[in-house]
Amino acid sequence: MARTKINVRQQQFGFPDEDLKASLHDEIVLWLKKNALDVSKKLLGWSENWDARFIESERTRLIKAVEQRKKLLESDLIKGNLWRHSGDRDSIYQRNKTTRLNEMREHLVFLNTWAGLGEPPPRQIKVSAACEVPITRERYKTTDIVGYADIIFSIRVNYLKAPFLSSDQSENPVFDNNPLNWRIFWDDAFNVALDAKTTIPSFGQIIRDLNTYREFRKWPFIVVSPEVRFAEAIADEGFGFIQYPAGIFLQPKSLRKNPNPLLSCDS
Repeated sequence: MARTKINVRQQQFGFPDEDLKASLHDEIVLWLKKNALDVSKKLLGWSENWDARFIESERTRLIKAVEQRKKLLESDLIKGNLWRHSGDRDSIYQRNKTTRLNEMREHLVFLNTWAGLGEPPPRQIKVSAACEVPITRERYKTTDIVGYADIIFSIRVNYLKAPFLSSDQSENPVFDNNPLNWRIFWDDAFNVALDAKTTIPSFGQIIRDLNTYREFRKWPFIVVSPEVRFAEAIADEGFGFIQYPAGIFLQPKSLRKNPNPLLSCDS
C-alpha cells in the first residue's frame, strides 16, 4: 500500500514500497484475493444466521398487525366503509361500491388464510477484489496519486425486512393482497483496504503512511503481515491487523465493541 508515485512534490507521502520486489508480498496479496470471501466474513464477524431476536420481534409485530387489521376490516364491511386499493389512482369510488366491498371481503379471506412469516431467506455476502488501487487527491484542478492500496475488498451484504402492515384507523385504509413474507434488500457496497507487509521495520512509518491514506479515503485499513510484533500497537491506532498465513484478525481497538465494526465505517 505504501508504493507511491514518486516525484518532487510527493516525496512527503512515504517511501517507495520495497515489499513490491519481494515474492512474499505477492504471495500475501494473491492469498487475500483468493480468500477474499472468507477473509471478509472474518473481518465482519459474519454469521450465517439472522439475529433471532429480530426475527421473533418481526413475527410478533406482523401477527399483531394482521389481527388488528382483520378486526378493522370486519367492522368497516359491516358499516359499508370503503377501503382504498393500493392500485387506485383516483377516488375510492372509481369502482362501484359492491365491487369494492367484494374486494375487501377477498382481502379479509387473504388475511384469514395467512399462515404467518415463513423461514427467512439466507444471509448473503458478495465480495469482489481489486489489486493496486490508486489513492488519489484533488489538487489544483488535477488529480495526484498519493499511494496505492495493495488490495481492495468491495463488500455487499443483504438485509432482511418484514412487510409493513398498517392497522391505522385513519380515513381510507389501503389494502392489497401482496404476499406477507420476508423481503431481502442489498446494502450499497463498501470498501476495505488491505496493506500487505512482508516485514514491518518501522512502526512509525507504517502508521504515518496509513494516516496519510485515511485523510483521502475513509475506508477501514487493515495491515496483513507475518510479523506480529507491532500488531497491538497498530490496532491501538485504529487500524486492523491480520496475521499471515494464520488469518488471525485483530480488530481496531476503538471498534471492538461493535459486533460488525467495519459496517459502521464510511466507504
